[in-house]
Amino acid sequence: MISTILLPEKISLSKIYAGIHYSQRSEHKAELYISVLAAGLNRYVGPFPVHIHYHFAMTGKPLDITNHAYMVKLLEDGMVHAGVIPGDEQKFVGSVTISARRGIRTWWPSGFSPLRA
Repeated sequence: MISTILLPEKISLSKIYAGIHYSQRSEHKAELYISVLAAGLNRYVGPFPVHIHYHFAMTGKPLDITNHAYMVKLLEDGMVHAGVIPGDEQKFVGSVTISARRGIRTWWPSGFSPLRA
């Protein structure tokens, strides 16, 4: 069954992100940028757009899947800043998926997959 839900407005994660105090937002952004650099990801040269799967492992109870969205946004921004991907616009990143499990606190993109038209 397919259902359609009409949305009253477009609400971006960026609006929520903007509501976090600048000092905390900068700290989060820097921490996850350092994580991107530490992961040693190579520059992805295409084809574009890509599908990125983010897999998170968390000690204790994992977050609900959609609660990872803030970290995904910061990681994606970090990959752009580090030159791993040229941008986060839809022409470069066509889709993402998120998975999570219990384990040592880590994240990793499990690869870039070209999307087919």
